[in-house]
Amino acid sequence: MSYRSAAVAAVAAVSVVASGAAVTLADRSPTALPTTHRSPGVVARLVAPAQATLACPAAPSVGETVTSLFAVSPVSKLSRAPGGSLDLVPLGPTTRAVVKGVTEVGRQLHRTLRPEDPPALLVSASGGFAPGAAAAASSVLSSRRSSGLAATSCGPGANDWWFSAVDTSVGARSRLFLSNPTPAVAVVDLALFGPRGAIEREGQRGIAIAPLSQWRINLARFAPGVGTLTVNARAVRGSIVAAVLTTKLRGISTAGSEWVAPSAGPSNDLVINAAPQGKQQRLVLTNTSSREALAHVRVFDASGTFTATALGDLRIDPGGVVTTDLAAITNGATTGIRVAGNVPLTGAITTKTSGRAEDFTVSTSSEPITDPAVVWLLPDAELSLLLTTPKPAGGSVRVASYDAAGTRVRSQIVTVRGEATTRWEPQKPEDTAYLVLSVRTGTGIRGMANYRSADGTASVPVVSGVWSIQRPTVLPGP
Repeated sequence: MSYRSAAVAAVAAVSVVASGAAVTLADRSPTALPTTHRSPGVVARLVAPAQATLACPAAPSVGETVTSLFAVSPVSKLSRAPGGSLDLVPLGPTTRAVVKGVTEVGRQLHRTLRPEDPPALLVSASGGFAPGAAAAASSVLSSRRSSGLAATSCGPGANDWWFSAVDTSVGARSRLFLSNPTPAVAVVDLALFGPRGAIEREGQRGIAIAPLSQWRINLARFAPGVGTLTVNARAVRGSIVAAVLTTKLRGISTAGSEWVAPSAGPSNDLVINAAPQGKQQRLVLTNTSSREALAHVRVFDASGTFTATALGDLRIDPGGVVTTDLAAITNGATTGIRVAGNVPLTGAITTKTSGRAEDFTVSTSSEPITDPAVVWLLPDAELSLLLTTPKPAGGSVRVASYDAAGTRVRSQIVTVRGEATTRWEPQKPEDTAYLVLSVRTGTGIRGMANYRSADGTASVPVVSGVWSIQRPTVLPGP
């Protein structure tokens, strides 16, 4: 996945919501994958992955929290490889499967985690189950100190992870989960950025993560009392899967929980996925460079794009974070953001929502959709896909709905307006377990899956799955 530099090319990736590009599932076959590079004596070919390992962060263990895990290997020509399976195994030295026996491509693996289950889990896909393998976890938190709906993807190992709008202020708790799904030690350096600039504390660098293990860090240890913290976890040795869980209190009342989704790396042309409708929206921008940043902000909403004159051009100190209230500009509507900067920037939109319980969500940046992806439907939650593209021409996506057995129940073409935000909701969600989304026309399309229920709200970026890897082949000499 390009928003976090892939460290193990042979691992298939996907997100809670996924994506696709101009290639559809039916068009991808191992024999049709093109040669991508040729040099004297070497040809690099795209082939289907034979193994995918996706790490899920530990389920929140507070009060009466209920956590569900979902996994699937979507049907495609690439899944016709013989053998293989989709298993749920502990993140640890044992290979004993927690759930085993999903041997039919397209069939959903769904497990409500039990107290006796291991705290951290891996989804292992082999053979014809590896291409496009997807997994995700969702939790409904319920305790005196934590509440809300939280959802996250289970991802493959990578070496660079970014998180924006992390909160360690009074009443908030943010924990960083670092999983090492490999049999070798991983070493991680943390870079932290706050409103007053880059933060340096003893212990941020050289964090060793043992093989097949997960390490949890309370980020207040390094940056206490920071309401808008940006975190970069970089594996200087090996690869990791990182996740951040934030829970909030307002006085003695719970104020929501969120798995903060990973962001794309800093960019001079930053596109932040659309945030859902809410009573309070704030833009958080981070300058990770050593120079002052000048940021020009444009807004995407349902009617199109415009420059927010109330914002003007924002100046951000080196290593600094700025927060801007969007309420007067967006009126709480579904909105995405595009930022042009003279230096690379990263950022997010935070949104507060109200219902039976107060909650919040964080919309982050992600790479354009390039390959088919899985979008989950969560139990008792309504799904909205929020699609944007900075390209004036717009485009279209195909959304195919599947039931839990892997049978396609319907397919629909969704038009994505150029330089605007398009909202789409599934028809008859009661007979749908997951969606497979692929781009038909256009480029630069990005998306966010927003979930709403009586328990709260959660957002997860639409990120392409990995359907092929590059494999070099040495040619015989003359």
